[in-house]
Amino acid sequence: MIKKVLIILGVVVILGIMGYVNKKRSSSIPQVNVAVVEKRTIREWVEGDGETRPVKLVNVGSDVTARIVKILHREGDRVKKGDILCLLDDSTYRAKVKETEAKLERDLYTYKNKEKEFERVEKLYKKGFVSKKSFEDAQLALNTYRAILKQDSSLLEQAQRALSKTVIRATVNGVVLAVYKEEGEMAIVGTINTPGSVIMTVAEMDSMEIKGYIDETGILKVKRGQPVVIKLDAFPSKRFKGVVYRVMGMPENSSQTNVVTYPVYIRLKDTLRLLPGMSASIKILVKRAENVPAVPIEALGRDRRGYYVWKVEGRRCIKKRILKGVESLEYAEVKRGLSPGDTVITGPLSVLRTLEDSSLVKVKKEEMQRRIRQRKWKN
Repeated sequence: MIKKVLIILGVVVILGIMGYVNKKRSSSIPQVNVAVVEKRTIREWVEGDGETRPVKLVNVGSDVTARIVKILHREGDRVKKGDILCLLDDSTYRAKVKETEAKLERDLYTYKNKEKEFERVEKLYKKGFVSKKSFEDAQLALNTYRAILKQDSSLLEQAQRALSKTVIRATVNGVVLAVYKEEGEMAIVGTINTPGSVIMTVAEMDSMEIKGYIDETGILKVKRGQPVVIKLDAFPSKRFKGVVYRVMGMPENSSQTNVVTYPVYIRLKDTLRLLPGMSASIKILVKRAENVPAVPIEALGRDRRGYYVWKVEGRRCIKKRILKGVESLEYAEVKRGLSPGDTVITGPLSVLRTLEDSSLVKVKKEEMQRRIRQRKWKN
């Protein structure tokens, strides 16, 4: 009897030890979150900030240096092409025109005398009464004053053109956005090394565009013709559509953040009236893949050989090399390496970092139930 009791106690102890060992071994198997590979439509976006601006923006300056005597339009005024915007002091240029006219008149009088003199000498030369040298001298004097008259005419034309530039006119139909000078200030002409002064800015308000700024990590993906979704702070509930029509190759550095950005110009498809300088957020669709196998971004790993995922096969995880395609913020296209219905590990990150090929894993209970529901829904 005692022997039987001892045998039973031994069996119980052995079973207990085996249960403890199995429990200990089971608790050491990492629990993982999983996702099923499904076909999805993936859109890859490049995001940035920007502002609205007129397609035609004209900085009005002066082609002559003179004092401003009258400004005829102020901020907000609508102007038509050809309207007078401001008047400059023309006294110096009027005097120059009169001076040139007087010189031209004087040289014309001298030219006519030289012409008569040449005609007289020419007749005498033909009759043999004057020498050939006298004839050539008269001809030279006539030709000289003919050239002087051409020069005078050119100088008069230049003086008249300069005088006309003291009246500054609008070159586009638009609205005066800003006036930078006041009456009595000097309008300065720009030179190679010195920019000229801007008197005012006129813009066509009927056609607007977005000047966006994309950082160096995304600019190489942006191409002309790509569609754009635009959000304006002034219209929080509305989304505008546009298209990229120009990508600049020269960067613009932000003085505050020291971030390199590249300008991108976007033509708006909407005709809603906007104002210049409105803040905008832009999303440019750079890639799109329709109905392709996809995995969550969290499942992706990368090493020197490329991208990989941890695929669940039975109770073990297998390291699978994949060829990644289009990538969004949530999902990545799998071009090669996985098929719809495969299960991949998505986390936790602390577990993903320690996994080894063919190691045991345990799918969390709620993850397993969700995976079963997904498969039932697909079937």
